[in-house]
Amino acid sequence: MKATPAQKVAIRKALKKAKASLAKVTVQVKKITVNVRGKRSAAIKAKIASIKAKIAKAKSPERRAALKAQLKVAKKIAALRKALKAAPEAKKLAIKAKINRANAQLKAATKTV
Repeated sequence: MKATPAQKVAIRKALKKAKASLAKVTVQVKKITVNVRGKRSAAIKAKIASIKAKIAKAKSPERRAALKAQLKVAKKIAALRKALKAAPEAKKLAIKAKINRANAQLKAATKTV
């Protein structure tokens, strides 16, 4: 079924309106994403600082070793998040998967201490 010239004009107008709406929403999402990522990176930096303080206070070698393992994973997460920002779209999914695995490792390491 073919559209009449009037229908084609109406379709083009609707398409143009939808694209404009999509562009506005995309800008809003990018702003929010930047804010969320900033909060996440601040949270991991605080976590790293907290672990370093605990290492300084730790007296037993077992606890110190466990905290160092936590610190290593936390630093890995921070590095992956930094890499995620600069990564091309094709690699972002793989980096996100690595971040999720590292978060699970950190959670498990935190339970043992």
